[in-house]
Amino acid sequence: TMPGVTVAANGKDVYVRGSRPQSTQFITDGIRSITGDIGISGQAIGSIKVYTGGVPAQYGDVTGGVIVVETKSYFDYAQQFHQ
Repeated sequence: TMPGVTVAANGKDVYVRGSRPQSTQFITDGIRSITGDIGISGQAIGSIKVYTGGVPAQYGDVTGGVIVVETKSYFDYAQQFHQ
């Protein structure tokens, strides 16, 4: 984990700077999650950015943090299997 971020014992809930898990926004490929998780396999993750403070305006007004996930592209997968 990183400073200010705690993962609950259930392995799913994320606490950012002591906020409630529902106060953390998950965004995958530009789409906000309504279930409170990223909703994809870990193998599909290309990058993750975690904002614990100073959240960019494009992500709106949140009281916790923002976790932005970008999935791998087709070319990332192709390169992975042809090495």
